[in-house]
Amino acid sequence: MSGETLTLFEDAEAERVPPGYKQTEVGVIPEAWDVDTIGSLLDQKRLGGNYSNQPSETDNPLIKMTNPYSIS
Repeated sequence: MSGETLTLFEDAEAERVPPGYKQTEVGVIPEAWDVDTIGSLLDQKRLGGNYSNQPSETDNPLIKMTNPYSIS
């Protein structure tokens, strides 16, 4: 895309953002939200572990590799 075409495209996209929301690299989100990486939100990072496949409620949040796919 040329610079002029890209600007027209961005202008058209900006017109579709409702009040109270903002356009980000991941899409339209509420203005009060921020976009960040998962790694910046975690206290500890480790790969692997012997975790049950059953959902459980604890004080320690755990994101398993299947979690993003189990949300319907």
